[in-house]
Amino acid sequence: MWFQQELPHPSPAPANVAAGPSVSSKFVPENEKETISVGGETHGSDPVEEPSEFGVEKNDEVDGSSNPSPSKFKGVGDVPAADDAAGAGARRVSKRKHNSPQRLPSMQKKNAPASSNPTPPTRVLPVFIGGFNAFAPPTLANRDAFLKRLNAAKSVDVSSGSGYSISSLGPLFHCNGVCSHEALNRVVTFIRNRRDRLPSARFEFVPPSFFLELMHNYAGFDAIKEKHKFAFSTPIKPQFMHRLGWYTHVDFVYSPFLIKKTHWVGLIVDLKMSAMYVVDSNSACPSTVDVTSYLTPISTMLPHLISRYCLVTNSGEMKFRPFPISQIEVPVLLEHPGFSSVAALILLEMVAADQPLNMLDLTEEEVRLAAENYAIAALSVG
Repeated sequence: MWFQQELPHPSPAPANVAAGPSVSSKFVPENEKETISVGGETHGSDPVEEPSEFGVEKNDEVDGSSNPSPSKFKGVGDVPAADDAAGAGARRVSKRKHNSPQRLPSMQKKNAPASSNPTPPTRVLPVFIGGFNAFAPPTLANRDAFLKRLNAAKSVDVSSGSGYSISSLGPLFHCNGVCSHEALNRVVTFIRNRRDRLPSARFEFVPPSFFLELMHNYAGFDAIKEKHKFAFSTPIKPQFMHRLGWYTHVDFVYSPFLIKKTHWVGLIVDLKMSAMYVVDSNSACPSTVDVTSYLTPISTMLPHLISRYCLVTNSGEMKFRPFPISQIEVPVLLEHPGFSSVAALILLEMVAADQPLNMLDLTEEEVRLAAENYAIAALSVG
């Protein structure tokens, strides 16, 4: 057996005590602890005690603690009773016993917490598109630089443009209000830049202002009987003229979507399945009915929009039926109103990066860190 090569031959010289840990139970499987050959002698399940050089006191020095673990050093360092030493022959066997009432109880007390309080597993948080780590604390320099520009922007006239753009990132950074479409447009641009460095990716992030503009078309679309004659507004066209083609290069479209002007959700358009899905960090508010009613105009217009601007292989078979809407269950509940925008971004990025949502577990502190990172990154977008 390979155990005989691992176990040293006992020597009367005290210097060999350091070899004691080599017979640790770590190297001896449970099914082979019945008989172990040490130095030509066979030890049973109740091991024959070694000479005093292998006594408990020596093991204390080897282990580095005053409480040796019996399981770790099984078969070495056991203190024999006087009548157990009768078969030891001419070998000198220690007859000392542990009669102290304090030592063994103290061993049990010190060893107990190790089994009752196991070390908690390390939390593994998702990494997003392009390796972006939203949950790492931003550097102090980046955080201070952002806050300085944000404070300076508050004194700039809203009509100047740049000052208003920076100020719009404040609610996102501080999680203290409902984010504007402009703020999340900048964040989506940041995500797009990362996505564009992955040429094989078959998904697209669309700014929330795109679907907001599409919503503005619904009144006119609904009023006209011949839908194919309806002209969609001009701001919608650049998405199809300057970005990746839906169906030809894109299978999924992701975008944050604002419900009732108070709550952001993540919107997923599955082009292959002609379906829409919603991911939400607080599915109880707003209700599923509210979400569905807000998204119904989009689900109704999408088939007509696609037939107008996209190359679809089976376009002749399109029935122009509304895309069905369903909600994906997420094991996250974030009731703070200021968290909905960043939570929608997190959920959409996880889906795009093929991260499982059913294992998601976020703390409020982690959500706040992600909000700061998104805001800081969005500020760098030109």
